[in-house]
Amino acid sequence: MKIPLKTKRDAKKFAIEFAKKVKKGDNIFLIGELGVGKTFFTRELVRKLGFADTVNSPSFKLINEYTQSINDFNILHFDLYRLDSTKDAEYLGWDDYLASADICIVEWAEKARDIWPLDFTVLYFEYDENFDARFVSVSWG
Repeated sequence: MKIPLKTKRDAKKFAIEFAKKVKKGDNIFLIGELGVGKTFFTRELVRKLGFADTVNSPSFKLINEYTQSINDFNILHFDLYRLDSTKDAEYLGWDDYLASADICIVEWAEKARDIWPLDFTVLYFEYDENFDARFVSVSWG
């Protein structure tokens, strides 16, 4: 089912509802074109999960770690856009990160599809044909 995200308010509401389902150790993979709202969603989700960190896309660093909360876990935010192969993700320590008790949120996760763990959630963000509206659909692995 596609959920319409017509406004930023809709995207925030979706993040709030989605946060209710997130638990320690979850791996959340975000797929969608540039500018479709993956980082905005991540920012809202991180806030809703009780973190006070500033959330930016880790495009150049590849991984941001969010630690400013009273939770007994951190959030690891990946951006795989610049990776050329799954070998690059493995070099980052992909398996160790995704097996940890931390929540991992991965933008451009399709770049490492060959090495996804068995347990994950995928959010597919997309535009309509005129690039006027956005939608998200959720799939559990």
